[in-house]
Amino acid sequence: MILFIEAKVVFEVFDKKYAGTVDAFYLGDMLRCLGIAATNSACEKKGQTAKTGGKQLSIDEFLAIYNEFAGLPATTWGVYEDFMECLKLYDKDQNGKLILSELSTVLVNMGIFLYIFKYYLFQVLVINYIFKLKN
Repeated sequence: MILFIEAKVVFEVFDKKYAGTVDAFYLGDMLRCLGIAATNSACEKKGQTAKTGGKQLSIDEFLAIYNEFAGLPATTWGVYEDFMECLKLYDKDQNGKLILSELSTVLVNMGIFLYIFKYYLFQVLVINYIFKLKN
């Protein structure tokens, strides 16, 4: 029940016109705000659009989609340790340093578009990875 209250709050934040609907373009962002690490391709299968101004989602439709994603096992999306293990793949010299441009290219080719703010968050995660290897 508490999770649905949080989902309604996130829906209201993304309801920019206060019309009771949200652009389907923001489906992935709303799910990520709720702690679900859904990929863009998984969100597109559930109705996310590539551009704004297309399909609109009502609160009931969003809650149904959220319920589907929340019901999946946690192993479906991976955890922090899985991400750190993936970073080790790109640490070719095993010295705690990564080539950021190479890793960014791989992520973009996987279908994950890195916005500016996500790019900075990504840099923070990489710095945390480097720090953990040195300690």
